[in-house]
Amino acid sequence: MSGLNKIAFFLICAIIVFTTIAYGTVHQPTIALFYFFIGVLLVLWAVDCVVSGELRFSRSVLQAPLFALAVYGFVQIIPFGTYAEAAGISGIPRTISIEPFATQVTAVHILALCVFFSVTLVYLDSARRIRQMVTVITVFGFIY
Repeated sequence: MSGLNKIAFFLICAIIVFTTIAYGTVHQPTIALFYFFIGVLLVLWAVDCVVSGELRFSRSVLQAPLFALAVYGFVQIIPFGTYAEAAGISGIPRTISIEPFATQVTAVHILALCVFFSVTLVYLDSARRIRQMVTVITVFGFIY
């Protein structure tokens, strides 16, 4: 087990604790920090794969519906032309979604959570790691 592997696992635990303490990441600065941590986690995973010489990923089918949901959200915001000028406003994109911005934000949130879930599945690769994660969540939940 490499040092990067241990750092990534620690970061996963830290993200779980941090997002709970920071009120479930509902404020924009907290969400931006959460996305930053997801990016760092993704970079650690990529560097760990390069250093170890093998591409590690989870084949769990639990990921498929989640990524499909993110793709579905992004498909809803594809503009299919524009509406004719109405009330002096022109260039309104014709999308499947009634509120494209909210749909886009939700799709980005879902995609970030999918990446976090996928990387977590990669690093929960042993019974020992699962026990450690359960201990962190249980102890933190009890204290919180």
